[in-house]
Amino acid sequence: MAERLGLRIGTRLVIVFGALALLVVAIMCVGLSGIGSVERDDQAVLSAASRLPAEQRIAVERTLGHAEAQLASTRAWLEGLGAVALVLSAVAFVSLRRGIVGPLNQAILIAETVAAGDLSQEFTTDLRGDFGRLLGALGTMEDTLTDLVEPVRNFVCEA
Repeated sequence: MAERLGLRIGTRLVIVFGALALLVVAIMCVGLSGIGSVERDDQAVLSAASRLPAEQRIAVERTLGHAEAQLASTRAWLEGLGAVALVLSAVAFVSLRRGIVGPLNQAILIAETVAAGDLSQEFTTDLRGDFGRLLGALGTMEDTLTDLVEPVRNFVCEA
């Protein structure tokens, strides 16, 4: 679908990682909302427990105290893990964008330069991996075309 819309790879990365970030935020909001609801229920239980005999009230308060401590811990974990997920998705986005968009733009530049008939440019790359191989192959293709076209040009100029 993104291909049919003509979206560039950088735009697609923004959409995907933006959606993931929104999903993480939504999950955090749902979890924190649930925790808030339980905390409000705890207050209602404490209010009702105030009418119980002292021994039962103390037991209820102790149990609710443990539950509140567990809720606080859960809230901290949810917030912390959510923040880590957002940071990791931002780092992954920047890394992928830098690793894909830049080399892809270099490959497009080489292809457009050769397609325009300009074989005077030298193309080199220090990249490794798949994009390094692609850019190296495009540079070699340009060199090979130059080697093929140059004698023809010289022959035409001499004639």
